[in-house]
Amino acid sequence: MPNNHLTIAIDGPVASGKTVVGKEVSKILKIRFLDTGIMYRALSVAAINETISPYDEIELSKVAKTIVVEFDSTNNLAKSIKVNGYDVTSSLRNPEVNKLVSTISKIPEIREILVTNQRELSKHHSIIMVGRDIGTNVLKSASHKFYLEASPDIRAQRRFSELNSSSRITLDQVLKDIKHRDTLDSTRSHAPLKKASDATLINTDYLNIEQTVAIILKSIKCR
Repeated sequence: MPNNHLTIAIDGPVASGKTVVGKEVSKILKIRFLDTGIMYRALSVAAINETISPYDEIELSKVAKTIVVEFDSTNNLAKSIKVNGYDVTSSLRNPEVNKLVSTISKIPEIREILVTNQRELSKHHSIIMVGRDIGTNVLKSASHKFYLEASPDIRAQRRFSELNSSSRITLDQVLKDIKHRDTLDSTRSHAPLKKASDATLINTDYLNIEQTVAIILKSIKCR
């Protein structure tokens, strides 16, 4: 594998497999990995902790500018994320955050601030970024672009299997939530979820992680 500067964009809807696949590819290539969604989650944690309304664009924008992602030098993954100087890593997946993040991530001003941050992270280090607008907005000139898709039913089953056995949420509820998130992501006015015209489309309905990773690695090596 050549030691050139790699910028790899992996987009797709929720539970399409982009995060787990992206992490595996980053491990093999020994380059940084960032799930850009954690930045929006970090801001959501701050909004909850600091009692900021999810519609207060001015205050949210101030806080968004303080977000710092720290990477682990051993595995190249984001090891912590701080907002206003305090670590919010352990709270990123809280149920309250899950409910709030879609609302906050729709705000154009917030996306512009965080996208600027994300682009800076790609300037000096090879990196894989996953999200919903990486290939179309964040890294328009990425050296490699991929779009993972899967049917809502398959994605719901995957997400449901990840839930703790004590969770009371049903498969039908998970499917409903996924379809709702798809609608929000694909219809927002600013940087909606869609496949970049130059991205390689990979349907993961009947692919496991290893097979999807192999397709991406083969595509990168062939270019």
